[in-house]
Amino acid sequence: MLVIKNLIKRLFAFTIYRASYEEGYREILCKLKSIVPDITKQYSNFDILDVFQEAMVRTLHAFQVSLIQTTLKLKNQDRLTIVDIGDSSGTHLIYLQDEKISLGKKLNTLSVNIDPIAVEKILSKGLKAIECRAEELTKHQEFRDKNVDVFLLFETLEHLLDPINFLHNLSESCDTSILIITVPYLRRSKVALHQLRGNIDKKMTAEETHIFELNPDDWRLLFRFSGWEIVEDRIFKMYPTYNPLVFMKLLWKKFAFDGYYGCILKKDSTISNRYDSW
Repeated sequence: MLVIKNLIKRLFAFTIYRASYEEGYREILCKLKSIVPDITKQYSNFDILDVFQEAMVRTLHAFQVSLIQTTLKLKNQDRLTIVDIGDSSGTHLIYLQDEKISLGKKLNTLSVNIDPIAVEKILSKGLKAIECRAEELTKHQEFRDKNVDVFLLFETLEHLLDPINFLHNLSESCDTSILIITVPYLRRSKVALHQLRGNIDKKMTAEETHIFELNPDDWRLLFRFSGWEIVEDRIFKMYPTYNPLVFMKLLWKKFAFDGYYGCILKKDSTISNRYDSW
């Protein structure tokens, strides 16, 4: 039974990598792996111990870093301040210390997380980090002292209790910042809360609890409503489209979601200003 389980995991891992190569992320995948060879401790609530989990995280990182590089090209400054909200280990900021990944730009970084374990992990790597709820970041002294050029919000928005007010407050606090977001990609929106669906009787932490899992159309509406304009968005599916392995998409619902949805956003209050009850 264990042998079959491992073979299935390897098949899923192979499928994810094939999808990533099809989308043009092979080179960046190899580069990121050379910068951070070990991602076992990427998260605080579990270790990455098998090929399937590593493939999911590696390809997600490649997708996210490609969005960062697109954004850096939009910014003409040589020096930028980047704030990573919901950063669990500092891995993305370590990637950005490499000149080829940062495109030669000098970066000042700050990580934000509600989890003290994650903050301590990031600080131990020589990076700057603060313990703070994402929703309260705009009130934090460390934030008020910075002119932020780029916000990163990777696999975090679905964990927030109030994503709309969070997005609106962030938009109101900045004028020229760009916000890069990735969330799970689903074809149909839903309230997640998988712990309740499975009747799991244990403590629920922010890091492992998804509140809202929306499809791209619904996220786009919320972005516009809360004060943001989409500069670019992409979908990365964890199964190849032009390959016999496309049949694997039938299995993803059982084991995970279909992939990731990523957006590059800039402030636009045209629609949010129409709403009179913020």
